[in-house]
Amino acid sequence: SYHKTNDNSTYFFRYTSTKIYGRSGGSWTEYTADTGASLSGTVNDRFQSVTAFDRHIFTNRGADKLQELDVNTGKYALLGNAPAYKYITAFGNRIVGAHLMTPTENGAYVGWSGDGAIDEWDPLVDETAGGGPLVDSPSDFGDFCTGIFGFTNVLIVLREQSVWLATKQPVPTQPFYFYTAVPGLGCDCPDSAVIGDKTLMWVDTRSGTVWMWAPGGDAPQPIGRPIEDQLFAGIDDPAQVFASYSPITGDYSICIPQSAYDYVIEWNFNRRTNAWTKNEREAITCIDDIDLATATTTIGDLGDLPIGALSGTIGDLSPTYDSTPTRVYGRNDGEITYEDETVYKDPVVSGSINTTGAFTTEMVSKTFVAPTDDMYFSEVRVGYVPQTTTPLTLHFSRDGGVTWSSVTKSVTPTAAMICKPQLFSFVRTTK
Repeated sequence: SYHKTNDNSTYFFRYTSTKIYGRSGGSWTEYTADTGASLSGTVNDRFQSVTAFDRHIFTNRGADKLQELDVNTGKYALLGNAPAYKYITAFGNRIVGAHLMTPTENGAYVGWSGDGAIDEWDPLVDETAGGGPLVDSPSDFGDFCTGIFGFTNVLIVLREQSVWLATKQPVPTQPFYFYTAVPGLGCDCPDSAVIGDKTLMWVDTRSGTVWMWAPGGDAPQPIGRPIEDQLFAGIDDPAQVFASYSPITGDYSICIPQSAYDYVIEWNFNRRTNAWTKNEREAITCIDDIDLATATTTIGDLGDLPIGALSGTIGDLSPTYDSTPTRVYGRNDGEITYEDETVYKDPVVSGSINTTGAFTTEMVSKTFVAPTDDMYFSEVRVGYVPQTTTPLTLHFSRDGGVTWSSVTKSVTPTAAMICKPQLFSFVRTTK
C-alpha cells in the first residue's frame, strides 16, 4: 500500500499475514506491534488500507481490530477503540467500515468513527460516531457487504446481491443517508472491485459478467460480455480474485489464481479501446498501482556520518519522487516487482528474485494472403516498438504458418529510439 503524508513524504508498505514492512529512503524496515496490536490473519486475509488525517489505517479482513501504521515510531497500533471491519474507506470526515466482525459478526453492518475523531467509535462517548445494519427488508441481513468506497460526494457500499449509495447529511448524529441504488445486482468477488476514472468496476459470478458503474449515472454496464465464458471458467474461488486499475494506461486488470497460486490468468480491459487482452503471470498473489517513490538518501539516513565526510552538497540529499503511478506485483515468495519497459528483467523492490525459467514468446502478424499464386515482394515494412537493440529478423510462411522461412537481411533498432515506435524496412525480393 501507499501512504503520502502532509509534508510530501511518501511511504510504501509491504504486508504478509504476520509482518509489515515500510520502505522509505531506499530500504525496508519491519514495523513492530505496539501494545495490544497483533496480526492474526491468514494468507487469504487480504489487507486494505486508507490514508486519513495524515494517518495510515489498515484492516486485514477483520481478523484483527482496525489498526494504524505510525511512520514516526515504526510501529503499528490499535486505532483507538475501533472494532474489526472487513472493509474500510475514508468519507465524510470519518473512517467508515463495512461488514462488522467484532464483537459479533454482522455482514450487513456499516459503522463510522467520530467526526474528525477517527480513534473514537463509541456513540456513548462521541455522539457523531455510530452505525447500524443496512436493512430495507429482513432478507437484507443475509446480503453481506463486500466492499465500501468513498467518492467525492457519495459513498458506495457493494453487497453480494445489491449496491447501496450514501450521501452526506448535515446532522452530526446521522451523517449519512443510505439507500438501495442497484437492487438485485451485487459483487461476490470483493477484491475485484476497484475505482478507476470516476467509475467502480467489479466481477460478479452470480450475474456472470464484469460490471462498470459511474455513481449517480445510468445503470451498471456489463463490460465482460466478450470474455465471460473464458473468464469465469477459470474462477474456482471468487474470494481469491483480485484486481487493480492503472490510471496511466487505463487498464482494469483482473487476476484469477490458478493451481494454488503457481500462476494467475490476468484479464486486462482497456478503458480507451474497450478491448480485452489476456496474460499469464507466474507466482503473483497481488497487484497494485501506486506512486512508487524513487530510492534516495536523506539526511536522516546518514546516522553518525559527519556531513564534512561527504562529497557533493546537502542539496544532493534531497529526496526526489516519481509521482507517476506504477504497476507493482507481489509474488508468493515475498518479493515485489514492477514493470520497466527499458530492461528484459523487471526490477525488484525488495531484493533478489528467483524464477522457474524463461518463457519464449512468438508474435505473428495479421495474416496477409497474396492475391495471386505467384507474386514477388521487394520490400516489407513493419511498425514495432523495440525494447532493446537486438537485431530483428523477418520470417514468412508460404503454407499458412506450418513452416517458416527467413528474409536473410535483418535490421537493428536505433539505441536512441528504444521504447518508441519505429518503422523497419526489410528490402529483399522474395517470391
